[in-house]
Amino acid sequence: MELELSYESAENIPEGMSNLYTEVDGAFVFTAIPGVGTAAEDLAATKRALANARKVEGKQKKELEAFGEHTPATIQALEHERDELLAKVDTLQGEGDLDEKVATLVEKKLKRTTAPLERQIAELTAERDELNRQVSTLETTINQGKLDDLISGAALKSGVKDPGALEDARSLAARHFEMDEEGNWITRDGVSGIDPGMDAESWLGAVKKMRPLWWAENKPAGSRGGEGSPENGGKNPWSAKDFNLTEQGRIAQTDPELAQRLMASAGTVTPPPETNTIPKQRYAIRE
Repeated sequence: MELELSYESAENIPEGMSNLYTEVDGAFVFTAIPGVGTAAEDLAATKRALANARKVEGKQKKELEAFGEHTPATIQALEHERDELLAKVDTLQGEGDLDEKVATLVEKKLKRTTAPLERQIAELTAERDELNRQVSTLETTINQGKLDDLISGAALKSGVKDPGALEDARSLAARHFEMDEEGNWITRDGVSGIDPGMDAESWLGAVKKMRPLWWAENKPAGSRGGEGSPENGGKNPWSAKDFNLTEQGRIAQTDPELAQRLMASAGTVTPPPETNTIPKQRYAIRE
């Protein structure tokens, strides 16, 4: 009969042989022969050590998973790079102010990195500004055309037919009107004799007192005002008959074009540009 070195339970031990076995870690190990008991204990100890080693291995594997793709070789390379950087830091500290040197190095690197971007941004900004300028010019031209059409239509509707008067009305409206937030053309604030917020029809009604010649049926060719003309209420403050320095100054400030026409009609010498807005003296009258 052959005996096993160990049995899992006492029932498995052959009859009459149980006194040869000793229970070790839940198993019955053969211990009757001198020296065998020690070997069995060593075997059990080895099993326990192997189990513990497997537990430790499993724990280490989990810890190594945190390093991702890094291997011992890459970790060693990183440690080497760290040591080199620490050596450079030590060198810089020995040469002077570390913070200043680091700031200088960072600034240089940033300049090399951002310089191309800054040039590109400058070019794009210049291109954008030019496009905005072109758009603004086009909008101004379009808006001026809309105002001209609005004034021409309102003037024709009110009875202004002379092309010269229509042109004069459009020119004067360009100085008197502005566009509000809703896109409507209204008279601006600060225009002498004109209330702010007026529409084209109301404005023409107010201007009619100052420019009645626009509505004249038979307007002489080349005549827009002067001595005895209905323009400016029939008076010409530059003429010998109606000469008035105060009125000259008012008209020169509020309507320079009308002032020029009245001076020309009265034969008055046109003042130099620097005094063209407010007459400071009486000019010669053509006999």
